[in-house]
Amino acid sequence: MVRTKLKYGEEELKIQLQTWEEATINKDSQKTGAAPNIVHSFDAAHLTMTVVSAPYEMTVVHDSFGTLPGRMDDLFYRVREQFVEFYKAKPLEKLLAELDCKDLIPERGNLDVGQIVYSDYAFC
Repeated sequence: MVRTKLKYGEEELKIQLQTWEEATINKDSQKTGAAPNIVHSFDAAHLTMTVVSAPYEMTVVHDSFGTLPGRMDDLFYRVREQFVEFYKAKPLEKLLAELDCKDLIPERGNLDVGQIVYSDYAFC
């Protein structure tokens, strides 16, 4: 273990560093964490696409969108539009193909993702 002191302006910081000599990977945790992490990354990609497509200022917190009240109708449409754009590209199928796991691609249902643009209740 290494201990040191640093000065930051008038403040003195005490830092303690410890090396990790026996790093192990918990394969069960890796497996159970994969799906939520993939979903979270897809949500983040959708959020990014929505923000980039907007010609006005927005605010985001985690996976929530916000803008001025006068822009809400446009934002609600834009959120659905970008959702459709993202999922029409079949991101899960592409990811699993890149990982050479095509056998894990779930069977597709008959939902027409393009119809989400017309939904009144696509997001809470």
